Amino acid sequence: MSNIFYVKDYIKNGMTDSEAVSACLLAANAEESRTIVFDGKDYYLDEAVVLDSHTHVIIDNCALRQNDLVFDNIFRGANVIVDPDAPYGYPLEVGDISDIKIEGRGDARLVGTLLPRVAYHPGKDEYQRMTGDFWGWRTLMIQFAMGKNIEISGIALSHTMCWAITFEFCTEVYVHDVDIVAKV
Repeated sequence: MSNIFYVKDYIKNGMTDSEAVSACLLAANAEESRTIVFDGKDYYLDEAVVLDSHTHVIIDNCALRQNDLVFDNIFRGANVIVDPDAPYGYPLEVGDISDIKIEGRGDARLVGTLLPRVAYHPGKDEYQRMTGDFWGWRTLMIQFAMGKNIEISGIALSHTMCWAITFEFCTEVYVHDVDIVAKV
């Protein structure tokens, strides 16, 4: 039996939605298994929602939206260890992760940034939107690696910066009832 945590209960005056998500995850991760519920409003994210093993996320009739200029995933596993000196480079390490479920109910949506960050592309000798394969793993909307027993269902994804969902070296993956509009 997992404990249920509502992100809206962690919203305080002057706090961003991403700060509330982080506070909720910090409390929830003290439990062996957890259910995180997004409901009651749309949530505007400045960074990825990083999920540990044994986590069930419910997105109940709301959207998780990336703010303008955000260059990150919407969801990824906590097993991806980011290099603090090169946060957009290759991860330092990727361990194992398991038992993650992201479940949408009703009108559940993930919406990527409407205004992507711009950077210099050395191969093309130009500045461009940071969308597409060249810009790496942070452009993936939902990114899991080295995972086992992962389920994603009942959500609509739009405004992806690259691939909508990836499962690198994952097993026992179940994806259903997902609508993807990959408009960049």
